[in-house]
Amino acid sequence: LFDNDFTLDASRITVRAGCVLKQLEGLTREAMFDAYEKAVVVIDLWLPGAETVTAEGAMFDCCVLVPREMNGADPRDFPIKENLKIGRGADGGWNYTQISELLDRALDDYDNFIGEFRALKKHVMALPATFQQNVRRYFLNDIHFVAGAFTEEERALALPWATAILMNYPLATVEIVTWNKVIFGLENARAIEALRQGGVKQSFS
Repeated sequence: LFDNDFTLDASRITVRAGCVLKQLEGLTREAMFDAYEKAVVVIDLWLPGAETVTAEGAMFDCCVLVPREMNGADPRDFPIKENLKIGRGADGGWNYTQISELLDRALDDYDNFIGEFRALKKHVMALPATFQQNVRRYFLNDIHFVAGAFTEEERALALPWATAILMNYPLATVEIVTWNKVIFGLENARAIEALRQGGVKQSFS
């Protein structure tokens, strides 16, 4: 199976007799499920971001071929060995020889080859729980962080630390305790102003 991708010329892929290249376009829901169940390989070489085709292919135990560029190069989203990701040929187009060789490998040794994509399936199957965890973490509003900024080193690190906290927990509150709030404010005036312009509210007490 291959995604509707204007950069892929399926006619340049060498396939053996009995192997069918099918484009995922214009299929009904039932026909698409049937296609995934029969497929050995899913090819998607245009990945500007997250794609359903690769996730669906992984869930149906297909060998998923993605590029070494765009989102395909992200080892977190696509935990696949680099040599199994599609590169470019001498003409700047896709490496069709590599694609054909990987197709043959999937057909000849599927039981072993599919093991190379288990990590991807595990990642895909964990996405619903991961998404819920990230939503709860991002919007958590009952966390209060406190840090002391008394020495010169602590005062220098306080704002970078607070900024990192607020980037990960936007609705949290951060309290910085120091001997002299005026001096601290003057020393960090530019950083505090940048945070204020970014929508962070501040109060001194």
